[in-house]
Amino acid sequence: QINRAIGAQNAGELYIVDCSVVASMPNVSFVINNRFFVLRPQDYILRVAASGGVACVSTFVGSDSLTFYILGDVFMRKYYTVFDMGNNRIGFADSVSGAPTMLSMSTTFLIVLLQIVYLFCNKQ
Repeated sequence: QINRAIGAQNAGELYIVDCSVVASMPNVSFVINNRFFVLRPQDYILRVAASGGVACVSTFVGSDSLTFYILGDVFMRKYYTVFDMGNNRIGFADSVSGAPTMLSMSTTFLIVLLQIVYLFCNKQ
C-alpha cells in the first residue's frame, strides 16, 4: 500500500503525515508505457487549514477490491491529460499550473466527501 510506504498514519478514512517531514518524503512514480510520471510529496500531500492549525493529508485513497489504479485529480494537476476517444488512447504532458499549496476547509470537506462516497460505492 502506498500510504504505508510513504509513512502516512491511518486516521479513519484519511491518512495523515507529520507536516515537518513532508520535504523529506519519497517521490512516488508511476510507469506508464515505459515513461516515469513522478509525484513529489508537495504534489500528493495536501496541507489543510483546519481549526487554527494545519494538517497534512495524503491524497492516495485505496481499495482492496480494485486491481487497478485510478489516476485522479492530483495526477491530472501535475500532468495535463488528453483523452483521445477516437483513437482509444490517452496522452500526458507536464502541466504548467501544478498543485495548490493550501486548501480551505470547504475544499477539504469536498475531498473527504468524495473519498467516503468512493469507498462506499466500492463496498457495494
